[in-house]
Parts: sequence; structure tokens; C-alpha cells
Amino acid sequence: MEMNFSGISNATENAATDFHGAIKKRMRLKTSNARFGSNIAIYLFFTGLWLCEVMCFSQITAQPPIALFNPETRSEESEATQLKAHAVAMAKSIATEYPENALIHILLGSAYFNTGQTDMAATHLRKCLALDNNILEAHEILTRIAYEKGNPEEAVRLCVEARNRGLSSPKLLNRLARAQMDLGQAEKSIQTLLEAIKVSHPLAESFYLLGQARMQARDYLEAKESFIQTTELIPDHTQAYFGLFTACQRLGQMEEAMEFRNTFVRLESIDRKDLNDRSSQTESLSGIAAVRETTARTLFGAGQIHQSQGAYTAAADLFYQSAALAKEDLKSRAALEAVHVQNKKLAEGATAFERLVTNQPENALNHFFLGRLKTRLGNSTQAESNYQKTLSLAPTWAAGHHALAELYMLTNQHLDQAEKLARRAVELEPNHARYYLLSAACIKNRHLQEALKAINQALTITPEDAKYRKLRNQLEKAMAQKRNP
Repeated sequence: MEMNFSGISNATENAATDFHGAIKKRMRLKTSNARFGSNIAIYLFFTGLWLCEVMCFSQITAQPPIALFNPETRSEESEATQLKAHAVAMAKSIATEYPENALIHILLGSAYFNTGQTDMAATHLRKCLALDNNILEAHEILTRIAYEKGNPEEAVRLCVEARNRGLSSPKLLNRLARAQMDLGQAEKSIQTLLEAIKVSHPLAESFYLLGQARMQARDYLEAKESFIQTTELIPDHTQAYFGLFTACQRLGQMEEAMEFRNTFVRLESIDRKDLNDRSSQTESLSGIAAVRETTARTLFGAGQIHQSQGAYTAAADLFYQSAALAKEDLKSRAALEAVHVQNKKLAEGATAFERLVTNQPENALNHFFLGRLKTRLGNSTQAESNYQKTLSLAPTWAAGHHALAELYMLTNQHLDQAEKLARRAVELEPNHARYYLLSAACIKNRHLQEALKAINQALTITPEDAKYRKLRNQLEKAMAQKRNP
């Protein structure tokens, strides 16, 4: 029985895929004062990344000097200064075009905040809330500004105002808890943090702050437990071990206290060495990595606003700039691809990613998205090369295996290899889409029993999916006919 594969989408990956976990070394996370970026709340929703609404191009914005995004042409200090200025200028430019858009003001507020201009940031954040009082990030940044200016009372007031509107996040709750502790309100802080850790993926900072609040409340046993939970999320959280040392001392558990003290001293020594190493590097003088990241987020937010207003060429330009700065950011590249697919400008999209590949040849994401566009353009040979490069750079990223498997199935080539790739994708990230592709690959190779197992796994995850149910029914009929011809 010939199976129907028309239901198999070209969408090889959802924009929310965690690419970073597959290609980056585990970084030692610390509670820090890193600047907020402008995570503007205009998100693109599409199935995979292929199915997009078709809209028209608008006028393109003037490109900044290309040297601005070429770190080799300038000092770190100079680049940082120009990037900050560019981010603010871009936000101002959009504000003149759409002055009554609340998201414009949060974009400007974030840009000013990232450059240390907190008064200007607060002005625009308040304008944002005057237009739309339900934007969580504006509340978050205003709260942070108040707290960092040494005004915990105002920080508490702003947090409470946001929560009264039904707005909350672990970051906002953590800020509220810090302010409450500063005001000596340990019990209130504990209740706030207990709420913060109820989310599905609580932040390590929430547990650490809970430990601090419980220490302030002299509940040393519960404080110890909170610090232990912190180290379970971040095994080398230096300050959590100091908290454990102190809590155990208060509890009279001196042997444990000395063990935790020794761990704290070891980690502190590593931290001090890391700090010394960073201070000897040029990058640390300007914080250029952080500047590039926050500028990229501002440009991405500006691109989203242009796109929401139908200015798609301008949006594509800004998404490209964001991707050029944020070398490991998936969402800017997903948006860059989508805006070209939406407007049927596939060749231009491929050209944009070819430029990214030239400038960032060891970036797996660039090869991945170029492969997707080459597939769209019918250039399967080039797409295969791009996907193979993706796998060589990010061998544990499920999306790369999924994409190459799907390409082989679409071109009806290397079907044995397609099944192996699909199986590897399932091993790396077992979700319903991966199982569906594996089932289809098994069918291509006439491994019907394995195909049935895979589609049943997909239905275990999403039992109501009509497409998966249809494929299972087809498989069961085919297998019945094979048994009883």
C-alpha cells in the first residue's frame, strides 16, 4: 500500500528550539546585574517556520555604515560607543514614525536603560504604560531602576502595582523580594519567593534569595534547604555555598559547615582568577559582548515593530543586523528567514544568509537556515551541504538531523540514512514532530512495524492530532493487508 506523505511539512524546526544547549559549553551562571534587553512583546507565530502570512514589502530604512558591525575595523571601546548610539538612534527613528505605539516607548526605554541613561529610560517606560499599562517588561525595568537607585519602597510599590494588574514573572518577584528584604520584611519576602519558585522552571536566583530571606528570618534549616536547591540548579554557585556554610554554622553542624566553606573558598578562587583573566582582556574594558547582545535585542525589537506595521524590507534589514551581532541567536535568524518567505523573496533571503555564512563561517545556525532556503529554492545539493555543515558544527542539535532527514525524504534519496538521522533526532529531542518524521522515514524504507511504534509515540504526546491518527490508521490497514493479502 502506497502511503501519502503530503502531510509532512517542510518545517524542520520550531523557533523555540533550544539551539544554545547543543553547541555552547555549559556556562557558570551567576546572579548578575546584566542589562535588560528589549524583548518586545510582538511575537511571530507560525507553524514550524515555513507557514507564514504573505504581505507586501515597504520602504527599506537606511543601512548604518557596514563598519559598525565589523569588529575588526575598530577598537572595542569605539565599537561599544557606536553600537549604543546606533541602538538609541534606531529606536528614536522608529518613534518618530509610530509615536502612539506603546511598544516604541519600551524599545526606547530599554535602549536608554542599556546605555545607562536611566532617567530617559524611565520617561519612556512611563509613556509606554500610559498607552498600555499591561506590558510586563515596562514594569520590570521601572522596578529595577527604582531598586538600583536605592529606593526599595518605590520598587515595592511598582511591583505591587504590576501584580494588581495580573502581571507577574519570576524576575519581577525576585526584584520585589530583594526590596522587601532591604526593608527588613523577611516574612513578606519569603512569601513572594515561594510564589516565584512555583513556576514550571524556577530560577536558581529565586531559591538563592529564598535562602537569604530565611536566613534573615532566622529559619536556618529552611535556609539551608533553599541554598541546596540553588546548587542543584547551578552546581558551582559560589554564594550559595557561603550561605550553606553560614546556615550550618548557625545550626551547629560544624563538620558540614567546614565542607561547604572549603567549596566556597575553592569556587571563590576560581571566580577571582576568572575576573583577573577578564580584566586583562580588551573586551572587559567596554563590556563589548554585553553591548553587542543588548544592541542586537534592540534591533530585533525594532524589526518586529516595523514588521507589525507592514514595513517588511525594513524589518528584514534590522533582523539581519541583529543576527550579525548576536552570533548564537536563533530568533533573529528565524525572523530573517520568515520575513523573506512571507514575501516570496527566497533568493534575497538566501543571499542574506550567505553573507552571514561568509562573516560567521563556524556558525551552525547560519548554515542551517541557508539550507532551509536552498531547499525552498529547489537546490537540494547545496541544502545538503549546508545541513551537513550544520551537523559537523552542532552534532547534538536535533534540528540539524531532522532537517537533513527530511531533505533526503523529500528528494527520495539516501533513505536508509534518512531513517538513521530521524532516529538520532528522536534520541536527542523526543517530541511528537520528531517521532512523526521517524515514522515517515520508516515507511519510506518499508519498516512498517517500526513506523507504527514511532507514530504511537507521537500520539502518546499529542493524542488528539488528526494527522497522526490518520497515519496510524493507514499503517494499521497496510499491515493488515500484508498479513492477509
